[in-house]
Amino acid sequence: MLLVIVCIMTMPVVLEATQVNFTSSIYLQKRISLSRTQNMVFPKIVEGVGGTIYTYTGVGIDGQPGQNAIFVVSGEPNKTFYVSTSSVTMSDGAGHSMSVSIVIDPASPWAIGTGGSTTLNLKGRTTVSSSKITHPKGSYIGTGTITVNY
Repeated sequence: MLLVIVCIMTMPVVLEATQVNFTSSIYLQKRISLSRTQNMVFPKIVEGVGGTIYTYTGVGIDGQPGQNAIFVVSGEPNKTFYVSTSSVTMSDGAGHSMSVSIVIDPASPWAIGTGGSTTLNLKGRTTVSSSKITHPKGSYIGTGTITVNY
């Protein structure tokens, strides 16, 4: 008779572990905001006197100059931002209108100042017809939109 003895040997397996710490971080940027400090106003002119009128040069018939729209942009200091404006059409409410060209001052690129804010001037230009039929006397009002973002 043949006797077979099988011997099974087991050896404990030791798993070696290594541990390393890590960090996670996030920077929350200050939200950009915009506030208007002044609306755009063209100087007063006489009906029938046509030409190009600016908010930033010249004086009206009442001795008052025009005024630019002024905005304060606040946010992350030294951060570059972008500006866009809508088109603006002023109307007298009776079917007469004129478009306004917008120039942003200062010109791009725009950046928030070291103190966390900067000022933008929106300068306007419009062309008034010398025809009393095209542009009769009266108040012409329009609304525009300015958007800023990082």
